[in-house]
Amino acid sequence: NETANQSYGDVNKKAFRAQLLGAFGDNFEALLKVHGRQFKGDGSSGSLPVGTYYPPANYQRPDGRKIELNVNEDYKLDHNGTSLTLNWDLGGYKLTSITAYDYLRNQSLIDADYNPYEVSGRTDTDNEYKQYSQELRFASPETESFRWLVGSHAFHESLDSSAVRNVVPGLNANGTSNQTGTVYRDLNYDHKNNSYALFSNVTYDFTDDFTVTGGLRWTIEKKEIDLNLTQLRSVSGVRVPVLGADNNGSEERSKDWEAWTYDLTPEYRINDNVRVFFRYAHGFRSGGFNTGLSGGLSGLTTVDPEELDSFELGLKSEWLDGRLTANATTFYYDYKDIQVNLLTVNNGILTTALTNGAKGEVRGAELELEAQATDYLHLRAALSYLDTEYTDFKNVNPNTGAVTADYSGNSFVRSPKEVFSLGADYTIPLGGAGKLVAGADASYRGKEYFLADRQDEDTLSQDHYTLANARLTWLNHDEKLSVTGFVNNLTDRKYQVHGRPNGAVGSGQYVITYGDPRTVGVSVTTRF
Repeated sequence: NETANQSYGDVNKKAFRAQLLGAFGDNFEALLKVHGRQFKGDGSSGSLPVGTYYPPANYQRPDGRKIELNVNEDYKLDHNGTSLTLNWDLGGYKLTSITAYDYLRNQSLIDADYNPYEVSGRTDTDNEYKQYSQELRFASPETESFRWLVGSHAFHESLDSSAVRNVVPGLNANGTSNQTGTVYRDLNYDHKNNSYALFSNVTYDFTDDFTVTGGLRWTIEKKEIDLNLTQLRSVSGVRVPVLGADNNGSEERSKDWEAWTYDLTPEYRINDNVRVFFRYAHGFRSGGFNTGLSGGLSGLTTVDPEELDSFELGLKSEWLDGRLTANATTFYYDYKDIQVNLLTVNNGILTTALTNGAKGEVRGAELELEAQATDYLHLRAALSYLDTEYTDFKNVNPNTGAVTADYSGNSFVRSPKEVFSLGADYTIPLGGAGKLVAGADASYRGKEYFLADRQDEDTLSQDHYTLANARLTWLNHDEKLSVTGFVNNLTDRKYQVHGRPNGAVGSGQYVITYGDPRTVGVSVTTRF
């Protein structure tokens, strides 16, 4: 960031995890887990504006990975949690209890307009999230030809969210006052979710080689939201509410959803090395509320659940006395009421709105190969093909019911058609001094789109590219100490990992993010 002489991309990460297992007699054990992490960064971490902004000033960002911001951006995330798993062995039957709690808070301050002027202001967000869960399971002995499991699950989460956009008094890029339009916007809400489920799973061995597994789950969820919106404008230097009942006030929503989900998986073992299986599953993603208000309170709409029917046919095999593993899968997904994020621009402010109603299909296949070619050479390869399409995707105004756009025929977001990867590791024994392992891998990724709409704009997609990595590891004689030197993105390939519009259609204004450049590092691992 040339304005503040601040480097971007610097992060400070700390994490820990501890586990304590206690065995109390032959029939009872308890596993306690505690984990936590802290992440500190510098805001947008590489988001770069593209295009010409704010005529007649015609501001453009400097070339390369340089930016000019008048806000000293910041980002912080804290995450802590714990879980307790209890297992009782009741004569071959097993009773399991899992109790868990997680707490997460993230805070950020960003420059909302990505330039050295105070045009759209700065956004300060603070999200505090808590979740509790309790699961109980009771399972039959695993050695029986007829095996079953029944259980229940309870889940509660709460989210306290606040986002404040403030335009500090100053000048626009063209020298005029920036105190026009909405100069202050506070969007905050409390969101609660309670989910309860009963589930079961049964497996039956019809023969030594043919097994069928089926599962059934009933879920009920209730979500509630209490949202408050405050929008102010400046009149002779005094901030007053924006006119209109939709622009300020509070709204409450509450919605229940109920769903049955299920799956069925027959599996046949052709011989000791080859198994084939088929799997059908029906699942759902629960509904929610759209909090990406592009204008006023009327934008708080309810989003319906998303449904999926999945069909999968696969093969798992081992060859050459286990030295070669080959797995292949082909699948078909049929989606209904897909939940999609769409971006809108209102008064120069970009807003993400969650909507649904789209139908879509996915056809794909995957192949994985892994081989121990010699005692010292290990090879691996993976190929996948994905054909995705929104078969019926009309953007409908939730308030008026009017169709504003038709995106049918577009591809799913971040779903490249082809992904290939190759890798190899070669071990060099060093006698009593341990060993060296030299490794390399390369991956090819086909074209992908970052948005469900506007897929004809090149800046909102990334063409195919290939990345290569290399590493060299030394391990001591008992492999309790290892030191690895690595180079990622060996050829310093420049590629996008995200792109979104930062203005209306035809404005030529975007925000993009590049993937990491060539990165060199060293890691040290000890085991004790």
